[in-house]
Amino acid sequence: MASSADDAVNQPEATAFSRRHYYSTWRDARTYWSQESRYPTGGWLWAGRHYFFCQVEGEPHSDGEDGYSTWWALTDDDTGNRDVFVSATAFSNSEPWKPIEGLPRC
Repeated sequence: MASSADDAVNQPEATAFSRRHYYSTWRDARTYWSQESRYPTGGWLWAGRHYFFCQVEGEPHSDGEDGYSTWWALTDDDTGNRDVFVSATAFSNSEPWKPIEGLPRC
């Protein structure tokens, strides 16, 4: 059966969560249930290449080494937690106070 133009219009749009975007992190990073550091998961994202779904601006966060950011990326961590946030300070290519280039907003 051929698709019609109406079928295309009635299809739900892809969400930010439906596509994975791959980036490298330069250090191990603690993960959080929200874009605020007062809700830690107890989990970690190890340094290396990972997938991320989207990003959101939130509470300012420091990496402890003069890196600061208000941007948080949504991912699944390496210790089994799903849909958790990691600070953009962990990204190899992040710039202080700026969103991560190429990663969509949540």
